[in-house]
Amino acid sequence: MRKKEIPKVFFYSLTYEQTFINSSPKEIKLFLRELFELGIIESGNILYQIRSFKIRRIIEPQFVFDIENHIAIRVMQRKNAQVLFKEVFRNWHPREALSLSQNLKEWKREVWDFQVWRQVSQEIKVFALTTQSNIRKLPKIFELSEFFEVKRIMIWYSNNSFPIYLKSDKRREINHLFGQSGVMDLNLVWDNKHKRLIEKLNFGPAYVFGPITLQDNSIESKKAINSIVISYFDVTPMTINLNNIYTVKFALANLLAAIEMGNKIEQKIGMKVQLFLKPKRKTQKNVHSIEYIKTIRKFEQEGKLVILKPSTRLFKQISCSDLILGVPLTSPVQIGKYLGKQSAYLAVESEAWDLQSNYEEIPILRNSEDIEGFITQIINNLNQSDL
Repeated sequence: MRKKEIPKVFFYSLTYEQTFINSSPKEIKLFLRELFELGIIESGNILYQIRSFKIRRIIEPQFVFDIENHIAIRVMQRKNAQVLFKEVFRNWHPREALSLSQNLKEWKREVWDFQVWRQVSQEIKVFALTTQSNIRKLPKIFELSEFFEVKRIMIWYSNNSFPIYLKSDKRREINHLFGQSGVMDLNLVWDNKHKRLIEKLNFGPAYVFGPITLQDNSIESKKAINSIVISYFDVTPMTINLNNIYTVKFALANLLAAIEMGNKIEQKIGMKVQLFLKPKRKTQKNVHSIEYIKTIRKFEQEGKLVILKPSTRLFKQISCSDLILGVPLTSPVQIGKYLGKQSAYLAVESEAWDLQSNYEEIPILRNSEDIEGFITQIINNLNQSDL
């Protein structure tokens, strides 16, 4: 049947940035190793699918552009590949094939991928992993548990996967996030609140894993001397209006609030404050707000902040900071709390949005009164520390 052993674990579908910029193959392999040590997956060969043609420039045999094509070309023997091609054309009704042929991507998923897995389904037990980025259209293997033994695992690597609703929005239908994706055999989530929500939606059992960054989670022991370090994590606003809370107005208002908080702390405690801004992604002129991009660069030139690379490792930056800020409900603020740092969400200009006063004991600061109270708390804590 095989040219070589069929892999046992399949990790769909990471982006090039996730794998080679914001993380690395080594870091992602270490994450899978941790899943093995926890008994979540079994040992065996692993294939990682990367959604980018840039993967062709990477010499990493486990990292491929398309898992099913790799199996058909690199793993199956020629005679079985011939059977595969015959089955592809024999077991699909012409009318359906014609309809799907108008969408090559859909045809590939529904016909080709399905038949590839049918060819190997009786030989192996597999583990199929993916992230919530693919939740609206999961890989075909996630629909085939009735044909062979496959454990389906959803990795919720970002903790702000669920929408923040307008107070006036009466629908509150969160199930639409899942599309027709069905139920997972296991969901790996950050915290108990996320676990309760996943299970309430009947999306399968959830396991509280803690922070899932797909990065090296080692901490930085060195810290700036005689200064207070604030790290602020944004959600860079888009050019188009996505009808969510992360507008240009919201982003600028909260960035200004972070700068003002740093100034007030510096004045009241008499120590230099360094403000670091970490963008969530690399900014693109045709995608992200030009106004926001120009503003943060102007602030950097004026010495109000330092812009970090989007690829900055979260645990290292947070571990050498005194205060962690971000907009709701971004994951780095959760890491701040996890590492015992003073942490808060900034949400000024959010009166129309349905936000609580805190998330998992992390305060959500929505107005000047909230901010002043939090600054007082910070200063009291700093005065009691060794700073």
